Amino acid sequence: MKKYNELPDQLQHPLFNEAQLKLFSEEIGYYTRDKTKVYPWQQMDQNITGLLFQWEQLNGVLEKQFKVNKNGEKNMMLGAIAIFLQLLFWTNGEPVNLKQLEGKLTNFQIKPFNIYDRLIFIFSRPTSFHTFKQLQELMLEQQKKFAVKKA
Repeated sequence: MKKYNELPDQLQHPLFNEAQLKLFSEEIGYYTRDKTKVYPWQQMDQNITGLLFQWEQLNGVLEKQFKVNKNGEKNMMLGAIAIFLQLLFWTNGEPVNLKQLEGKLTNFQIKPFNIYDRLIFIFSRPTSFHTFKQLQELMLEQQKKFAVKKA
């Protein structure tokens, strides 16, 4: 795999290292190779269901873990954050782009209230129980807003 500084500029973020960036494999493919392929954010109905299934699986594991520990396992929490970012971006018809995040989020039509500040909180404490609870709320809010938009 490429080095961190060789990854697409749109995916470089201090929270995610090279190993975690595999979570954004569709975006890496889009930014570095084939822009003619049909990507998940272009066929939302099919792919959002898959994301939500991944979230439910990971959410269950993390709930059990937080009953035992006050902090979540970092890779699992980063996976949960990545799933939320994909849900947020894909429901707005775009690939995840971590550069100039505030500007991107401002233009989104489907987003939870106060999303930028909430993401800053999540990015600053990625393994905390409060981050996990915030992610649960954000996932629920985004799902509801997407369902309303589809209706």
